[in-house]
Amino acid sequence: MPKFIVYFFYNDNCPHCHKIIPFIKSLKRKYTSVEFKILEVHYNKNNMKLFNLLNKKLGKPATMVPEVIVGTHVIIGSDEIPIKLENIIKGLMK
Repeated sequence: MPKFIVYFFYNDNCPHCHKIIPFIKSLKRKYTSVEFKILEVHYNKNNMKLFNLLNKKLGKPATMVPEVIVGTHVIIGSDEIPIKLENIIKGLMK
């Protein structure tokens, strides 16, 4: 059973999202005890509802993708995600 879930929200039409998907998949392979959910929000309305719900619970506006939610951490953008995500995962695994 995973210790926590990494939610990665993306839009299939977003070039920034496609830029970051290989990075997310590499972390998924590296951290096999962590559950990764890769969720497209433009065409999948259930994923969009989850995106809105999780952001609302954390008191954040659901404004843009790519976005990662892990625990109480929200990381937005193809620049920020590679800088911050792995360190957050390592911290939560301790």
